[in-house]
Amino acid sequence: MKKLLWICGIIGIIHAGWIIKFEEKEKNEKPETTNTYISKGIIVFETKENVFIFDFKKEIIRIIDHDEKSYAEGTIDEYISFIEGMHSRMMKKMEEIPPEQRKMMEEMMKMMQPKINIKKLDRSEKILGYNTEVYEVEVETGGMYPVKMKSQNYISPDLKFVPSEISKEDAEKISKKFEKIKDKYGFSNIIGKIEEGFTLKSISYDEKGEEIYRTQAISINKGEIPPSLIQIPKGYEKEELKDIFMEE
Repeated sequence: MKKLLWICGIIGIIHAGWIIKFEEKEKNEKPETTNTYISKGIIVFETKENVFIFDFKKEIIRIIDHDEKSYAEGTIDEYISFIEGMHSRMMKKMEEIPPEQRKMMEEMMKMMQPKINIKKLDRSEKILGYNTEVYEVEVETGGMYPVKMKSQNYISPDLKFVPSEISKEDAEKISKKFEKIKDKYGFSNIIGKIEEGFTLKSISYDEKGEEIYRTQAISINKGEIPPSLIQIPKGYEKEELKDIFMEE
């Protein structure tokens, strides 16, 4: 879900087609290779288990799960409508509880809203021959189970993959739609607060400062999205898109 909101914060125009291969590593897990395709108004994230497709022109999200042999798809409006409805139902339920309990729940919800701090570090690094600028993002939530995490994002301002393939008009239209639910989802468009560019490396740390996740681009090539990659395989069962997102 975080990747989806990040995409919607970037804008631009033109043509071509790009394939960026990443190596991803979670703590105590073996590295995995993933692919990001950006071409003609469509962005695709491909892992071993699933494919995430975001079509800016048709305003459609499609997720293909190869492990479960299932798929889900829907429009951006359908998804946003579900989030708004879920928030409204939650607010209605809160009105039914006693005032003292409601006040306590409201305070807890405020504490759980993430506090985000972004700073540009005084260092840079070359990745695949491209200069990157390093931004540190700290996210902290309160409540009964407080969370404090930090990530370092290596962003190359010279790479305009997304703006070269997604029209400014389409990206702005989608971005405005997601603006309506970002507060209800408790998520702020972090990357949108940084600067336009492409993230070639990202490292996440837990509250103890230990690395828990790393992803880094290992190759960048021109290329189109294989048609077979975004087609629904025969025999796959359909699931509700909202259920897929709620699981994540």
